[in-house]
Amino acid sequence: MSQTLTFGRVGGDEFIALFPGNLSEESAAELGARVIEAISQPYPFALLNLTVGASAGFSHFPSMGDSSATLYDKADYALYKAKAKQRGRCFMFDVAEDKEMEQATAIERELREGDLTRELFLLFQPQYSPKLQRVVGFEALARWQSPKLGLVRPDQFICAAERSGHISKVTGILFKKGLETLAGWPENISLSFNLSGQDLSNRAFIMSLLGQIMRSGISPSRIEFEITETAVMTTLDLSRSLLTELRASGCKIALDDFGSGYSSYEYLDQLPLDKVKLDRSFVSKVSQSVTSREIVTSVMQLCARLELRCVLEGVETHDEMTVLSEMEPDLIQGYLFGRPMTSAAAMQMINAQDNPVSVETGSAALSA
Repeated sequence: MSQTLTFGRVGGDEFIALFPGNLSEESAAELGARVIEAISQPYPFALLNLTVGASAGFSHFPSMGDSSATLYDKADYALYKAKAKQRGRCFMFDVAEDKEMEQATAIERELREGDLTRELFLLFQPQYSPKLQRVVGFEALARWQSPKLGLVRPDQFICAAERSGHISKVTGILFKKGLETLAGWPENISLSFNLSGQDLSNRAFIMSLLGQIMRSGISPSRIEFEITETAVMTTLDLSRSLLTELRASGCKIALDDFGSGYSSYEYLDQLPLDKVKLDRSFVSKVSQSVTSREIVTSVMQLCARLELRCVLEGVETHDEMTVLSEMEPDLIQGYLFGRPMTSAAAMQMINAQDNPVSVETGSAALSA
């Protein structure tokens, strides 16, 4: 096999290998594991031991395709799954994923060829302060209405944009639209905007976002960048450096989905944060689970001691809010106080709460 093995570099940090012979799936997985183990051995350099990580994706001829292009695409898709789900492992393409891959390929094509400036748009979900009894900000949520694909789910097109290298283009377009909307809101209303892991690994791009803020004339203190653990864990040092620069400019930084990962508390210590958003998996159970109530209370108290704002995500029912009200939460985000809405509807909500008659009616609706 070694005499007929074909090996080459595809580009960047990706390589391809063609293995002849009738290898079983188990044999291919074992071979991939051995290659990854060999690559991952430490390399002595001066006083250091350096390591290089690797992941692998496999496809099989002829069961998974009869052309080099098809086999390459499926191996590449398996590699993407390995990177996304469990780095340092090898994945075989699953024939059950054919439809999923076709859909992902179609999305990538439209990301490349579509008029994204026209097709991408934002919806806005309010963040409500029980203490002030008013909405104090909105989270910007990415949406895409493609003429060919229809309304594409955010998790689908964001993942496809990251995989195909279009995420910075998507983020840049949506951030510009977010700033344009924010410019028309009162100065006491803020905007939260999500950044992906690839956004946070690109210093030039992050600086371009900061440049947009400066040119807009909007106070950076009204803009909050939301990140997740998974977005920063692979490039923690660089992410921390870029987030520190954003925060130094006056922007706020929020850690989203807190509690959904394995090492959230470590990031509280390592990242320059202003706000923590507690994952809805805890909030949704507060009316039935004593444990969930204790966890929510503990996180709120920890945030208070660390001088961090705390958002409870996913509040959807009056029963949940009744229990949470006794805890005196800082900020609430969820369907109970507003589903994702257009910029026009958000402006109506802002205007209504500044109108005494509308505020009274709105308060009655929230407490009904």
